[in-house]
Amino acid sequence: KQWYQRRVAITAGTVSILQGFHEKGVCAVNFSSSGKLLVSVGLDEFHSMAVWQWAEGTKLASIQNTYLRVLYCEFRPDSDTKLVSVGQRHVHFWNLAGTALVSKKGSIPNELGVKMQTMLSIAFSTGGITYTGGISGDVFVWQDSALVRIIAKCHSGPVLALFTTLKDGLIVSGGKERNGKCVVKLWDQSMKRSKTFPVDAASPKSNVKALSRSKGYILTGTSKGDILVINERSGHVTTVQRNHGNGEVWGVATHPSQNMAATVSSDKTVRLWNFDDKRMESVGYLKSCGLTTDFHPNGSHLAVGCTDGTVVILSPNLQQIQLIRDNNKQIQAVKFSPSGKFLAVGGEDRSLSLYTVTPVTSTYTRLNTTRSLAGSVLQIDWTEDNTMVAVSLSSYEMAYVSCPEGKTVPGSNNLVYHTATSVNTDNMTGVWPKDSTRFDVNAADVAHGSSVVATGDDFGTVKLFEYPCRGRYAKHKNYYGHSAHVTGVRFTHDDQFLVSIGGEDSCVFVWESQM
Repeated sequence: KQWYQRRVAITAGTVSILQGFHEKGVCAVNFSSSGKLLVSVGLDEFHSMAVWQWAEGTKLASIQNTYLRVLYCEFRPDSDTKLVSVGQRHVHFWNLAGTALVSKKGSIPNELGVKMQTMLSIAFSTGGITYTGGISGDVFVWQDSALVRIIAKCHSGPVLALFTTLKDGLIVSGGKERNGKCVVKLWDQSMKRSKTFPVDAASPKSNVKALSRSKGYILTGTSKGDILVINERSGHVTTVQRNHGNGEVWGVATHPSQNMAATVSSDKTVRLWNFDDKRMESVGYLKSCGLTTDFHPNGSHLAVGCTDGTVVILSPNLQQIQLIRDNNKQIQAVKFSPSGKFLAVGGEDRSLSLYTVTPVTSTYTRLNTTRSLAGSVLQIDWTEDNTMVAVSLSSYEMAYVSCPEGKTVPGSNNLVYHTATSVNTDNMTGVWPKDSTRFDVNAADVAHGSSVVATGDDFGTVKLFEYPCRGRYAKHKNYYGHSAHVTGVRFTHDDQFLVSIGGEDSCVFVWESQM
C-alpha cells in the first residue's frame, strides 16, 4: 500500500513516499527519460497505472489499465510522455497528455497470420520502433502501435529480457532456453545477426532475467540471483555477485569463530557468506530443499536438514561427508551440542533424534529418537553441560529431552543454556505483538552477551528487545529492509553483526551491531 524510493548510493535515506493510490502490491516501476516522472503499475484487479512527480510526492495521472495481468511497463528512453506496457496477451502503447493517460492496443495486421501472445519484455529503437519479447521465444517489432515484423525463435523459450541503447541501436536479449542452457545474445540494429554469450558456467541451470549494456559490457541478472558482467569483445564472463535463486530461504547459521554464515534455501543450495570480504564465498548443491542448518562448534562440519527428511553433513568446502536417512518427514531444526559430541535433529513428524558425533571418522550414529511430542519441532537449544535439549514446538509449548537418554523430562529454571533461539519460552513472552496469531514471530536469537534478543516476523521486520523479555508487548526497536517474512536471525560469534534472512525475498541481510 506504500512503497519507497531510496537514494541508496548517496545516503540510503528515504527521499519520497508515494502512497494513496495503489491498494495492493506494485508490480512494475520505471523512471522517465528525464528522471522527473515515475510510472507504477498495481496488482489490483485492473492493474491500475499511475504517473508520479516523485520528487514532489504527487500523482500526475492515473487510470485503470486492464484485467489482464501486466508484467512490465517502461517509458521510451527519449520521452517523458510515451510509454509501453506488456503482459498477458496484450501490448499497450501509452501517451501522457497533461494529466491524462491515453492508450492504444497493439494491432496485428491479418496478413502476418499471427495472434497476440503474452509479452514479457520491452526495448526501444529510434523512429518510434518498439521491441517486445514473447513467451514463444519470438521478438515482435512494432512501428508506433502496429506490428510490422516478427523475428522468429530468437530464443528457444520465453524472451524474459531485452535492452537497447539508442546511441548504437544494438539489442541485447535473454530468456529461458528449452535446452536448459543459459545464453545472452547481442544483435545488430535489424536483429538479423547475433553473437551468443554462454553464461552456464557462471550461473548453472538459470535463466536470464535482466539486462543492461554500457561501453562494451553487458550486465546480466539471472534467475539464480547471480549478477554477471560480459565483455562483448572477448566473451569473458565475470561474476559480480552470487545469491540465492528462486525459492524461500529458511535456514541460517553463523560460524563459531569467523565472520561467516551459512544459509540454505528451497533453491536446493547451501551458501557460505564472508562478511569481511562482503561476498558469497562458496556454494554447494543439495538434492532436496534445505530448511535448517548449524555449524559444529569447531567449524569442521555443517549440518543441513532437508524437506525430504535427510540430514546432510558437509565439510567446510561444502563437500558431503555423510547423508543421514532416518526420517520420512521434513527436518525443521538441527543443532550441535556445545561440546560437539552430539547432534539433535527435530522433524515435522513431532520427533527429536539424538546422534553421537565421532570426530576421527566423521561419522554420525543415532542414539535414540523421542516421538509423539506435542507438535512439530521449530527450534532447538542445548544446555551448557550438554545434558538437556530444550525443544520449541508448533503447539506453542516447550519440551525438554535428556541427553544421552532421550527421555522427556520437566524443565528447570536452574539450567544454563548455550543458546536461546526458542520463541516459546517464558523469557520471550514480550516479543509477541498485539493480536498475534503466534505464528507471526518466526525466529529469535539472543546475543552472546545475553543483553538483547533479535526476532524476525511475518511483517518483514527485524526487532531488537532487551533480554529477558518477559511480560506483554515489550518495548523494542524496528529495522526494515526485507520485503517478505523474516525466517531467521543469528548473531555472529562476537555479536559484531546480526544476520537476517527473508523468505520470499530470498535475501540475506547483514546488520552491523552497535551494542
